[in-house]
Amino acid sequence: MMMRGLKQSMLCLAVGIMGTGCASMNRKAKLEEAVTGYARALQDGDPYGLLGFVGTKSQEDFIKNSKSLKDLHFSNVEVKKVYPNEKLNSAQVVIQMEFFNQLESSLMSTQRRFAWTFDEKKGHWFLDQPMPLGIQ
Repeated sequence: MMMRGLKQSMLCLAVGIMGTGCASMNRKAKLEEAVTGYARALQDGDPYGLLGFVGTKSQEDFIKNSKSLKDLHFSNVEVKKVYPNEKLNSAQVVIQMEFFNQLESSLMSTQRRFAWTFDEKKGHWFLDQPMPLGIQ
């Protein structure tokens, strides 16, 4: 009888651990999806598409800072590295981008960092900064 209870406890523990692992995998997959979507919207020059990836508290400033995007034409935007924290509630992302600046008639290549946060209530990742091109 005691062995049976022990087996059931072990089974419940294993299922709980696997469930936590699945949740972590799901959260990582959502992060990858959000970051890739953001990079695609940036390359497409879609400011409204970009805004969908921005957290509520940063949206107003993000809109103001997005005005300069109209003069940029991206030839390549590539996610280089994603650094989630252990709790999978925030991440730093490095994106390589190449773009032509019409105002300056210059071709630029740069790597930028982006801060992302997981919104527990909405179950989605959001860009947690008002700078559409990230920070250096």
